[in-house]
Amino acid sequence: ISNLQITNFQYGEIWNNIPQASSGDYNFDIREATCQFFVDNIELMEQFIPKTFPRTVEMEDFGGNPLMISAVSIGGVAGGLVLFFCVLVYLKRKTKILYYAQVEFLCLLLVGSLLVVVGGMMMASPPTSGTCIATPWMTNIGYALQLAPLAQRALAISRLAHKGKQMRRVRLRTASIYRVVLITFGVVGGLLSAYTVLDPSVPRPQYKFSGTVDENGETVVVMKETCSSISQ
Repeated sequence: ISNLQITNFQYGEIWNNIPQASSGDYNFDIREATCQFFVDNIELMEQFIPKTFPRTVEMEDFGGNPLMISAVSIGGVAGGLVLFFCVLVYLKRKTKILYYAQVEFLCLLLVGSLLVVVGGMMMASPPTSGTCIATPWMTNIGYALQLAPLAQRALAISRLAHKGKQMRRVRLRTASIYRVVLITFGVVGGLLSAYTVLDPSVPRPQYKFSGTVDENGETVVVMKETCSSISQ
């Protein structure tokens, strides 16, 4: 509508048509004269109409999207592998290799991996109010459970190597891993809580041209819902 512009001469034609529409109602006569101008100059007016009009909106079919199907399928396989290793760690928890690797450390990594997998599957699924809020919680807390123990383990190895050069004994405590994880979880959880309360993510429509025309000659516009917040 902002691109619709006419010359002063054409504007004068509209005013010249007002006496012909003598209904007695001035406001109605102006509308009548304007409509008559559009009828008389329909070819000119069609230049202001985008070539993609008329349009029809169609919902995107998540079930027929091969990318979404592949993402969910890969997520299912990854989730199955994580659960398999969870069972394997539980069954082999008393073996020497897992004792030195620390079962608690492995459990935190596996739980974090499972949360990331679930969050990824939610992201690839049709969005709802619940999944839009749960997805960032799952993924961020999952990464926190993965990265915090790894960082603590790297720090412990560095400390062990440093003390070993000094020929000093070092005792690594499992509580240190839990302490780092709790601190990280508190920071991430606090940020996610503020994000959820102040600017929650909800399903919002997005439109894009499909480049196709239906049998009625209307350009097809595909609408899909994605999770986004006001600030995004």
